[in-house]
Amino acid sequence: MKLFMTIDFIDNLIPIAWDRERIRQFVNLLAGIGVKRIYWVFHGNREDGFWDNTGLPWQDNLDRTFAAVGNSDLKAAAEISHAAGMEIFAVYKPFDLAIQSYSLRGVSSRNKITSVGDALQLAFNFPAAHREALMARRSKESVPAARILLKSANKLAENHCFRLWKSTDNRTYRMTGQLATPEPDGCRVIFDIAGEDSEFFAIESLAPEPAANRLDTIIEVRAPDGRPVQHSLGLAPRKYRKQQQQKNHLKPEFDSGAGFASEGFFFDYLPGIPSAVSRGEYLAKTFSLADNGQNVIGVSLKINGYVPGAPEPAEPTAVEYWLGMIVKAIDCGVDGVDIRITNHNSIIEWGEYGFNRPLTDEFIKRYGTDPRCGNFEKEKLRRLRGEYYTAFLEKAAALVKNSACRFAVHIPTTAFGSPAEPTMMEIHWDWRQWLTEGIPDEVTYKVIHTADTFSPEGCELLESCRNGNIPATVCPFIHALPDPAAYLAEIENSGARAFNCYEAATLWDAVPDGFKELRPAIINLLKSKFTIS
Repeated sequence: MKLFMTIDFIDNLIPIAWDRERIRQFVNLLAGIGVKRIYWVFHGNREDGFWDNTGLPWQDNLDRTFAAVGNSDLKAAAEISHAAGMEIFAVYKPFDLAIQSYSLRGVSSRNKITSVGDALQLAFNFPAAHREALMARRSKESVPAARILLKSANKLAENHCFRLWKSTDNRTYRMTGQLATPEPDGCRVIFDIAGEDSEFFAIESLAPEPAANRLDTIIEVRAPDGRPVQHSLGLAPRKYRKQQQQKNHLKPEFDSGAGFASEGFFFDYLPGIPSAVSRGEYLAKTFSLADNGQNVIGVSLKINGYVPGAPEPAEPTAVEYWLGMIVKAIDCGVDGVDIRITNHNSIIEWGEYGFNRPLTDEFIKRYGTDPRCGNFEKEKLRRLRGEYYTAFLEKAAALVKNSACRFAVHIPTTAFGSPAEPTMMEIHWDWRQWLTEGIPDEVTYKVIHTADTFSPEGCELLESCRNGNIPATVCPFIHALPDPAAYLAEIENSGARAFNCYEAATLWDAVPDGFKELRPAIINLLKSKFTIS
């Protein structure tokens, strides 16, 4: 079994700027512990927008690094890796084109994509220029709102008081003067917003007892005639990165200012593990107003018309852009390209997105119903979206292989499951078809939750790769393994060809005179296992 290493360069640049010599030193360090291949996450060249005006505290490190290594970090890394006798694959993430990150206070949003009540700093140029190619919302209705209902799963005390705030800009909230206690059933709190002339609201609990419910149930907005009104939830009050913070991406430090009343919310955003790497199970989990530390929930009457960072595979413009980015990666001199579908998008209602015109037209043609109107068979739409993604993979594979490079695909544990049930991003990831048709030369088995590694479908995937003579690389989060030595032994016994350590920035920090080990025990384990001749 071989050892590979993933480098997401933007995380490595947190402590200090790099130059070609530092990349060379790091490649040699990796070779010294037995690494045979680097997986370099490709965020495009400098002109593609991701690296500029990120809003991150280490933007100066990014600027100084590109001034030293040139327009493309990937090209520099490929040249240096090959000089050291090491392979390098580009990892391309087609759905990660804008990330809801925590920026510095006061950073402008030049050339970045907007979201409800906010602007995303860490973004490519493409989403802002081609909103029509992003995953489109099912519909955007214009219905006046009259009431907001907060619904608790448990009966609240009859004197449990809540306060309503409002804002016109999701920056400064002020009290409306409305206070409310639960209805006689003890589970509903109702606010009248018909005369408030605002689009952003916040409901604050004034009692220490929790008010909680499922995410898909906790808030309702109603029109004067009782019809439901579309809305967005604000689960996370806005906070900012501190300029001076710990120099590791796993330990960021934040400033929440004076709280939601002076900062606002991130709307249509699930904090924590991105919702894009789940199958929607988070919707059934209980959310408490106390979870965010401010005993509050935001409600926006504005909604996103698209997923800010995720193009739709059925959109020809999106596919053309993806293929163009793959060409850029190939032109950097890599040995292979790995397509990674996991991403950082974290909207709350994936089921409301993915209704772009090419999809709905094809759905109507096949099934005679418009999925944008009323009920429809969700499995059919998931499968249809999956067909378009598979068609993209076929084009990408032909492009990469014709360039004498190897083509790999990420298959994450969260891509498993039946399309009859909610799926990751509401797309059917037909990995069995990919393997049967021989689309990938290699597979990266991306493990999101360690316990799922050897699930029935995980074992089936590894067996299918063995039977098809397709090299499989297992890629968990190295810092999250409870027993790395035992896990490596299991992976080796499974017949996997390689272990991909994700990621380098969790093991080392760059410092002025070299590299500081963050997890010496794991580094020594890797070295002892993979440097044996």
